[in-house]
Amino acid sequence: LVPMEAEEGDVVVVIGVERHNFDLHGFAALFRHRDDPLVAAHGYMYVHCTVTFEPRFPAVFERLNFTDPLVIYGAPCPSSNIFAFGAGVVDAYGSSYEEPIGKMEGLLIEHARGHVRGVKPLSEWGHIVRFGNRSIEGRRADGRIILSYTGFGITKYIKWGPSPPACVQSEGCVTMKNRCISTGRGCKDC
Repeated sequence: LVPMEAEEGDVVVVIGVERHNFDLHGFAALFRHRDDPLVAAHGYMYVHCTVTFEPRFPAVFERLNFTDPLVIYGAPCPSSNIFAFGAGVVDAYGSSYEEPIGKMEGLLIEHARGHVRGVKPLSEWGHIVRFGNRSIEGRRADGRIILSYTGFGITKYIKWGPSPPACVQSEGCVTMKNRCISTGRGCKDC
């Protein structure tokens, strides 16, 4: 754990991880360190290194309410695994994100098409509150798509590849019966 001084006396804590688990390793690290005084909080914001924060992000973050420990704020899926959630969500998912998964399995989970060996989309661990939209803003010179997550005030840069494959039970995947955050019809319709 590495605490870093931020503006006005706030502290940002960085948790280093050794294993890359296709966008989900941070959930595992958060569960492992949730009781550390540097990490324990009422709520958390989960993003990846390929994002930038818009100037309005601090005001947006201040509006998030974590009095319901199982609240999960999310954008329409696929969500790029950008969430804000209450501390009870961390307790609910427990050590499930320790299970190693591959890239395609990670995409199945991100798109809420299935869960693999007990690894489920974050939305399965609490109460989803839709928080803004996602829009394509263009493409960078390196080919990454620029996505704006308007509710959060976050811009994400992704390499948009093929859609995730179908969930195949023989490969350890269980098809989801839950709803897509945005439409209620399942992510294949988003």
